[in-house]
Amino acid sequence: MKRLSIFTAGLLVVAFALVGCSSQPSGSGWVTLIDGGKGLENFNRIGDANWRAEGGAVVADKGKGGHLVTKESYKDYEIYAEGEALLGWLNATVQLTHATGFSADEVLEALAGDIQQRLAPAEIAHLKMTLSPADGLGDIAAINLVRSDLVPELSLSLEAPVTSGQLIVNARAEAAPEALRDAVNAAVAALPARFAGLTAQLEHLEHFRPGKPTPTHRDVA
Repeated sequence: MKRLSIFTAGLLVVAFALVGCSSQPSGSGWVTLIDGGKGLENFNRIGDANWRAEGGAVVADKGKGGHLVTKESYKDYEIYAEGEALLGWLNATVQLTHATGFSADEVLEALAGDIQQRLAPAEIAHLKMTLSPADGLGDIAAINLVRSDLVPELSLSLEAPVTSGQLIVNARAEAAPEALRDAVNAAVAALPARFAGLTAQLEHLEHFRPGKPTPTHRDVA
């Protein structure tokens, strides 16, 4: 059995961007995996995320998801853990209704852009929202943002107007969880003013900071 350590796509933008300002413990046995935008050769790519070096960091902003898996086995992942500990997390669900129907794509783009602006200048590690129509057949609209200086991008679209649907919001950013809560609350509350006839009811919201995690490992044959 070989143990492979895994970084997920949503964490890399923040964790790897911090390498240049993180101090490495002294002593032998430490291996530099990422140094600014260098080090991709130390990883195998799993999935279709477009990993690349850009602006002194390793980033990905397209694809349905993916992992960078170290080619060697390691016990310590301080960069990953320290980067993760900086993040505030938020999960929320919102019920959207409109008597004659609204454009799911336009609402998602407006809401994602508003949350992005309200969180500035905090670095966003991951913002994903999906909208599931109440009368749909499994089709959804989805939008993603994996870095603060990018534009939120629709990954799935709905052409037909939506009269009712559930919006799920997942966010991670280098900010206090309360800042995430306030940004999402304000952006959701502002939707009816931007889309006449639309009602937005926040049904559930949780915000927290998990703290420094134990690195994830996977055993493979």
